[in-house]
Amino acid sequence: MDLTWFYDDVKDALWFVPPPPPPPTFANIGHYANTGPEVSAEVSPMDNLKFFVGSTYSHTTPSEVPNVPEWTAIAGAAWSPVKPVTLHVDFEWVDRRYVLDPRFPGTQMSVREYYLLNMRGDYHLNKHIMFFVAGSNLLDYDYEFRPGYPMPGASVMGGVELTL
Repeated sequence: MDLTWFYDDVKDALWFVPPPPPPPTFANIGHYANTGPEVSAEVSPMDNLKFFVGSTYSHTTPSEVPNVPEWTAIAGAAWSPVKPVTLHVDFEWVDRRYVLDPRFPGTQMSVREYYLLNMRGDYHLNKHIMFFVAGSNLLDYDYEFRPGYPMPGASVMGGVELTL
């Protein structure tokens, strides 16, 4: 188990504001402070099974600091039912937060919280080759990192990882 307390005191904070409209700009949001605890724990009741959970609380001054949710939480598991196969699942929740609006530099808006369920299956052919299938946002939750820029819905991908 890990417990961390953080304190960030930032002066003349610059945030990159991507287009549109071109060109990209930087916005000076001035001074802010961010404090809070972060806790995480991992337990492995068997050699082939692991669980983890974590959460962070962020208190910002002023309260509308861009890209800092007040709460975040994650939980997950990894299980190897047979030696070459590993199955992973994780659930993530991110609280609402303020973001700079790239359409109107210097302004910010609130985006709502989101929940994500992700899964992945790995098959280790040998120590150099692994095949995988992964699913992201499997609950098909509608969310966005910036107003008007939706993130993808449920998606699945597969591939091969080569270790040289």
